[in-house]
Amino acid sequence: MGAVERLVAALAGREGAAVVLALGAVVTIVVGALRTRSAFLVRLPGAVFVLLGALYFLPIPGAARPWVVGGAGLALVVQAALDYRARADPTSVARGSSRGSLVYLGAAVVVAAVLLLDDLGGYAGTLQRWEATVVYGFGMAADAGTSVARYTFDRLGWGSNILSLGYQSLFYGAPTYGLFQVLGYSAWTLRIAAVVAMLASIVTMYALGRRFFGPLVGGAAAMLLALNECALFYGRYGSSPAVTVFSVLLAVFATLLFLDRDRPAWWMSLAMRRAGSSCSSCSASSP
Repeated sequence: MGAVERLVAALAGREGAAVVLALGAVVTIVVGALRTRSAFLVRLPGAVFVLLGALYFLPIPGAARPWVVGGAGLALVVQAALDYRARADPTSVARGSSRGSLVYLGAAVVVAAVLLLDDLGGYAGTLQRWEATVVYGFGMAADAGTSVARYTFDRLGWGSNILSLGYQSLFYGAPTYGLFQVLGYSAWTLRIAAVVAMLASIVTMYALGRRFFGPLVGGAAAMLLALNECALFYGRYGSSPAVTVFSVLLAVFATLLFLDRDRPAWWMSLAMRRAGSSCSSCSASSP
């Protein structure tokens, strides 16, 4: 983790993103060429476009920039032409393998879990800015002798929708309050529900992408969410933003499933309604 932080500190935000994109494009080209060989040629221009686009934001000689821009433009035109031809035969469009997408999902969950759990209880010293007020809210309920069942029932209503009152969230507040009663008050128990919610969001993102866009999109979407800077920050914040992300994804997934079927199942409308209302009872300040 320290090595990653030093790398991030050494690179500007834009250059760091360019390095990640360039490495991803190179790996895609190498793996695609080795595994699928000639079949990968229809996707090669797209990978080249990403590679050249990333190189443009790196400190390369000024004389090379026009060639990089021209090459990227040409690769984009070629890829568009190949995609146009592929539309004539939709069955020829590769949607990715299910096994490969599961590998991406597994890698995304493992990487995110390592980053989120690293020094979870002490990375901020004591507490983040709004975590103290969240703990105070839990403490008031505990001092009043509120049981876990009663606390959970009260969370079914609407919350105040601000970050400092994350204890009012159903999916974050109720589990965290229960953990406090069992494991005691600590920064770790305050934040672990957010970690679980973010990992669940990654899995939901994968299921959503795979169901409606194919295994390739599902795996890529899961990996992008797992490496998102905001997701990693709020994914271990002792309040409800990570749960808001999970609730939104769950509501979107349930809604699309409901609309995608000729005869929608009744339980989908309930899931859609509950997840949608949970979005409003979570934090309005979340990403």
